[in-house]
Amino acid sequence: MPLLCLRQFHLLGLLPWLMVLPLLLTPRRASAVTPIPALPTPARFPTADTDPQPVTYSGIVLKVENGQVLRVRIGNQERRVRLACVQAPRPAQEPWSWQASEALQRSVPLGSPVEIDLRARDVFGRLVAVVRLNGRDVASPSLRQGVLFAYDGYLGQCGDLAYPRLEGEARQWKRGVWSVEGGIERPWNLLARQASVEEP
Repeated sequence: MPLLCLRQFHLLGLLPWLMVLPLLLTPRRASAVTPIPALPTPARFPTADTDPQPVTYSGIVLKVENGQVLRVRIGNQERRVRLACVQAPRPAQEPWSWQASEALQRSVPLGSPVEIDLRARDVFGRLVAVVRLNGRDVASPSLRQGVLFAYDGYLGQCGDLAYPRLEGEARQWKRGVWSVEGGIERPWNLLARQASVEEP
C-alpha cells in the first residue's frame, strides 16, 4: 500500500514536493551573520509624497583625497564621500588634477563640519552627495574656477543644481581646464578610452 501511494504521488507530479516537505517544516536555526554597520540616523527622512529633499548627514572632514572625493567622519564611522554631479580631472591630467584637489581643500579645510545631502551610494562603497559647509555647496567654487566639470553621467539626479551654469562661466572666461581651446579631454572619455577600472 505505501508503494502504491508513492506511485500515485509520482504520477500526479507531487513526489518532489513530498521529498522537500520535511525540509520546509523543520525549524531553522538563526545563522550567525555579522551585520553591516549602519550610518547614524539622518537629520531627515525623505518620502515620495511629502519631502523630496535628500537624506542629510552631518560630518567632519578628515581628508581631501582628490578634487571630488572627501573622507568624512559621520558619527563614529569614517566614510568616503564623492561629490555628486561633478567630475575632476584624472591623476594623469596634470596640472588640472592637482588644481582640483587644491581648490577642494580651500573650500573644505580639514576639520570642517559639513552637511552631506545624500544622492546615492555607488559600487565602490562611497556616498555620492552634495556637500555643504555653512550652507554653501563646496563644489560650486571649483566649478567657477574651472577645475571641475559638471557631469550628470555618474548616477544622475542633478537637475536641481546650477552646475552647468557655473561651468559655463568658467568656460566663457577660459579658466582652469577651459584655458585650453575647447577644454581638456573629458575625464569620462579618458576613462572609457583606457578601459580603466579606476573609480570614476
